[in-house]
Amino acid sequence: MDFTRLLHRGEKFAARGAGLFIKDVMHDGVWIHPVTNVEIIVTKEIRASVQENMKKFIANGNKVPMPDGHRDDTEANKGFWPGPFVSMGDDVLGIAQPLDVTTIKQMQDGTADAVSVKWYSKYVDAGGVQYDDIFEHVCLTNYPVIGRQRNFISLGGAPATDEAPLFDKKLLEAIAVNEEDEALIKGLDKVYQALRQGAQKEINDIMRTPAERLAALLARRPSNSR
Repeated sequence: MDFTRLLHRGEKFAARGAGLFIKDVMHDGVWIHPVTNVEIIVTKEIRASVQENMKKFIANGNKVPMPDGHRDDTEANKGFWPGPFVSMGDDVLGIAQPLDVTTIKQMQDGTADAVSVKWYSKYVDAGGVQYDDIFEHVCLTNYPVIGRQRNFISLGGAPATDEAPLFDKKLLEAIAVNEEDEALIKGLDKVYQALRQGAQKEINDIMRTPAERLAALLARRPSNSR
């Protein structure tokens, strides 16, 4: 798969210096909406459907905004989720592209630490194409229905310019690794050993590759996440 693409010129300039972040946006379990009391059930099958349908949805030219809360006004939008959305372990992981310096800083310092998906089990886009399990947007929020989330982790993506694409093909292919990927397993082992030794402050020092960053993100899952 070739994830490399150039942004529209106007968005490209807005995105300069933004970089990319990885974030868990959904994980397995049964979640109760605090207002509607509706059960939200996430399974392996649903995650696989999200991954496949979001791939087609984005390939067909649809964008996934990142608003501040479940809003649709232009001023509320803080960035986009350009894809891919990857089902791994018991998570759906997404790539976040913030567009302003305040949002970038919030993601870096942990102030922005949770998201909420506007999820449709059936969705028809403006071109008349129908999809299952689509995220129309993934918003920043302090009150996620799907809780116990991890923080955003910076992937150190290169800034967009007129000459260079925002996305690095090798970087994104490394993120979308199979669960048996050797680099990911090695990264997990490094994180595990550091955690065993109580060296949590050293975790950032070993997160040098996308696989190690992803391993660190997976290792931070709270033990009571079920």
